[in-house]
Amino acid sequence: MPGIFRPALLLCLLLIGGNAFAQPTDPRFRFITATGAAGSVNYYVNGFDIKPAGFASGQFNGLVSYLPKSYTVKAIHPTLGHTDIDFDLRVGDNKALVLYISTIDPPQDGQLPKKALRFLMLNAANAKPESPTLTIVQVTAQPSLSVTVNGSTHHVPRTSSVQVSLDKISANIEVNGVALDKLMLPQKQEYFLVLFTDEQGKIKAVHTGT
Repeated sequence: MPGIFRPALLLCLLLIGGNAFAQPTDPRFRFITATGAAGSVNYYVNGFDIKPAGFASGQFNGLVSYLPKSYTVKAIHPTLGHTDIDFDLRVGDNKALVLYISTIDPPQDGQLPKKALRFLMLNAANAKPESPTLTIVQVTAQPSLSVTVNGSTHHVPRTSSVQVSLDKISANIEVNGVALDKLMLPQKQEYFLVLFTDEQGKIKAVHTGT
């Protein structure tokens, strides 16, 4: 089995530009699915479906090293349609693509707003911090969220980010006064915390290292 699996994995990586012989400075990126909607999303990197089973809202994949070059990424959802993004990866890049729902105003009065998929690109800092840092991103429909981290309150605009340095490896989070599950951040590195809402309007969160 290993003798069959490894060439197949190598072929898949080569098809999408992945680097099977990754170096520490090779560019990397991952997907964070923050739609809050039912149904899985399929991501295509230069035309290749990276996981045919798809990703449910709140899921993310591991960081993958890629060759430094140009990429086209498309996301397809069964009811929300699709969106795509073109970008270049350079040596040392460390990115995350957050997929979220944007509401488009109707062209005429009386029509319902339309929901559309959008990508938000996050860039992790290359320098390793001296303590855990939390980069908070919110992609809810609200123009701003009040986010309290270990007693310190920050206002996070929509599709923007706020970075918080921590003096311990855990973070107690409240969003607009509602407590989320405690986060454990054991490494001296940057973490992403992405806030979004489910179909009932409840705040959800997904966090991952960089």
